Amino acid sequence: MAKFYTPGAIEHFVRFRDGSVSYLGTAVLAPEIEIRPAFLNVVNDLGGRTLPMDKVGDRTQHVVTTTLNRFDYETYKYLENSTVGPNGAQKIDNAFTHGTLTFQQSDVELILVNALAGTGATPSDYPRGRRYYSATLVGGRESTVGTRVTELTLLFECNEIFAPSTRVFTLFTEVAAEVLSGLPSVD
Repeated sequence: MAKFYTPGAIEHFVRFRDGSVSYLGTAVLAPEIEIRPAFLNVVNDLGGRTLPMDKVGDRTQHVVTTTLNRFDYETYKYLENSTVGPNGAQKIDNAFTHGTLTFQQSDVELILVNALAGTGATPSDYPRGRRYYSATLVGGRESTVGTRVTELTLLFECNEIFAPSTRVFTLFTEVAAEVLSGLPSVD
């Protein structure tokens, strides 16, 4: 299991496909990152939509589990309940949409920023953060005290996407200029 080792907080941002960036939250502990092979279902028109036991290998994916103790609840709820797809089109879940392509309807860029990196509290070669190019919120759990949500535990599935400019599949970057590009300040 991979992990971001950090002496301080990790700030989480999401960039939506329309280009807007929102603060998601801050975690005191580094997120746990599970690196695993990714598989796709084999589609067969004659035998049905998919063959349940046959899979095709599809590079690598990271599963990121993080617990936020400071967060923007509206951004979380938008990720969890988003009904808006690309270009403002409504996502519809009915019998006619099952088995159809759903590109860019639920993925975002997940940006993790080490709060103390580059401040002298960490070595100079310590990564400033990590930007996953395609992340999907798979699930979330709210921890409450009474009626107040005090923590969010989120599970993101991060997959490689094809970058036409470089003609390679890319999962993430740790280049500081790309990680920090366009992020709002956190107060």
